[in-house]
Amino acid sequence: MALRPGPVSRPVARSWHVRNGVVVVAVLAALTSGPGMVTPARAVPGTEAPASVVAPTEVVIGGTVAVGGTGTAEEGLWEPPGTTFEYQWRSDGADIEGATGRQFGIPAQLEGTYLTVAVTGTGPDESSETRVSAPVLVAAGQFAVTRKPIVSGVPRVGRPLTASTGSWTPAAGFAYQWSAGATPITGATGTTYTPTTTDVGKQLTVSVTGSSAGYASTTETSQSTAPVVAGVFDQAPIPTLTGAVRVGSTVTAQPGTWAPAATFVYQWRRDGATIAGATARTYRPVAGDRGRTLSVRVTAQRPGYASQTRTSGAATVGAGVFAAAPLPRITGSTRVGAVLTAVPGTWSPTARVAYRWLRNGVSIPGATAATYRLTSADHGKRITVRATAARSGYASASRTSAATTVIVKPFTTVAVPTITGTARVGSTLTADVRAWTPSATVSYQWKRGGVAIAGATGRTYRLVAADHQRAITVTVTGKRTAYISTARTSRPTASVAPPRPTVTRDGTFRVGAEIGAGTYVSQASSDFCYWERRSYAGDDFEGIIANDLGGGQRIVRIASTDRYFTTSGCGSWTRLVPLAVPRVSVGGGMVAVGEHLRPGLYEAPGTSTCYWARLSGFSGDLDDVIDNHFGAGQQYVQIYGADAGFVSDDCGTWRRVGD
Repeated sequence: MALRPGPVSRPVARSWHVRNGVVVVAVLAALTSGPGMVTPARAVPGTEAPASVVAPTEVVIGGTVAVGGTGTAEEGLWEPPGTTFEYQWRSDGADIEGATGRQFGIPAQLEGTYLTVAVTGTGPDESSETRVSAPVLVAAGQFAVTRKPIVSGVPRVGRPLTASTGSWTPAAGFAYQWSAGATPITGATGTTYTPTTTDVGKQLTVSVTGSSAGYASTTETSQSTAPVVAGVFDQAPIPTLTGAVRVGSTVTAQPGTWAPAATFVYQWRRDGATIAGATARTYRPVAGDRGRTLSVRVTAQRPGYASQTRTSGAATVGAGVFAAAPLPRITGSTRVGAVLTAVPGTWSPTARVAYRWLRNGVSIPGATAATYRLTSADHGKRITVRATAARSGYASASRTSAATTVIVKPFTTVAVPTITGTARVGSTLTADVRAWTPSATVSYQWKRGGVAIAGATGRTYRLVAADHQRAITVTVTGKRTAYISTARTSRPTASVAPPRPTVTRDGTFRVGAEIGAGTYVSQASSDFCYWERRSYAGDDFEGIIANDLGGGQRIVRIASTDRYFTTSGCGSWTRLVPLAVPRVSVGGGMVAVGEHLRPGLYEAPGTSTCYWARLSGFSGDLDDVIDNHFGAGQQYVQIYGADAGFVSDDCGTWRRVGD
């Protein structure tokens, strides 16, 4: 290093100190001259040799050693003059790629690391030395906030407020916290906040916290808003009325869609004046409302909001209409002289009902009561009644009944029929009817024991087996338009006798000519009755198909294949017909089960020669016997409904004692 001749300035000493990441350099200047100072010799021009580089004791880092700051390499005094420098910045001892300038902008990723700089000096003689600074801890950067957060919007319940962050350097990410007074609002951490009911009267602030890698988080709070006031409804429609606006009908208030949603209070008004007690959503106009105007006032309420009222348009109340207006009915006999009664039915709501009776659709003078007595003028006519309902506030309504049938009157003369003919099964009875006044069309119904006989509706009736031992009557009904249908019943006949006997004497009779096939019953006789069914005429044994001998009543079934029938001592033979009521006791002889005798358990006192048998038929064959018994003393027998007959001899009277 060449020295300037003359007074030599004292060397300048520097002291390096690091305070909070900022390097402070203290410079001590020596006196420029004075006693005791050594003045170096002046070199002779052209004779100096190049000096080797001499490095200072230390190099230091100046500037701001924090994220976002700039570090500067302070290389100190090097010898000789003309020394050139190279720089290499290091983080925690490792070279930082590309960081080779005297100054170094500190990025975020180096926060918390130790920063050093290596300074290499190269002299004119190309000798070099390297000095490395003491490590300095890289501090977190500090945001520069030039404009604080602000809150925009009106502080009102239901209206959103918006936070703006202000101006931050460098750019940051932000978090928000809204507060009411000094109290943070739970969950209110967005860029916007909508005041609620609990905020009314309070001042709101928003705190914005900025954060970025390498920078210390910083919170800034806005100024307080004005106190929060009650909300107002954004939508407050005019209410409407639905339903028929008339007396007795239900009218409903439709408040419309309010925003935000609300609860409602109703007040109905008549001609603009409050109707006492009418505070429900619905209202049923009364009679006094007819012809007057009806409206409803709806007041919307919501916590934190100012109540707001809207009134519907007015509608004129019309007359009520009966919800139920039934047709009246007419009760009573439709004959001259009878009284008819009007039954109005149930009107809804209840009403006062007036009546008007009509004859063939024309009003009957003076007939305005609920009842009407039929007169001769009504004969042959149809009667109706008109019911008119009235009620205060309601429109009157009329309904007319269905017409009655033609009004009738009785016949002047009615004849009781008589029956001619023999009351015997197989005989024909005839109903004789004298003339009616006026003349009538008559119909017939024959009856057995007072019960109609199906199909027996002609003037004549042929008696059948079911009529045996029953009394027969005939009912004649006379009809004529506008007259009362009238029925008269004859006196009953004598009890119907069995059919006329087919055979009345002993002898042999040709089957198919003198006696037909079928079941026959004989007269009861104390003598022995004997009969034969024969395959040919004669009296030899070979011609007998079957035969029977016994006392009392006997029964025989003659087949169509039989040629002859012989009878002796039996009296007459008559076709079997059932009794009206089967007996429950029987003496000796033969009976048909069901026709003559009711099935069941029978008891007889018996004798020393009592004989009985249950029969499956009346052919006379031994095969007809189901069961029999011959013995002395008291006897019991169970007779079944499937049995065809029962025969007993010398057993006394059988009586039914059980099923």
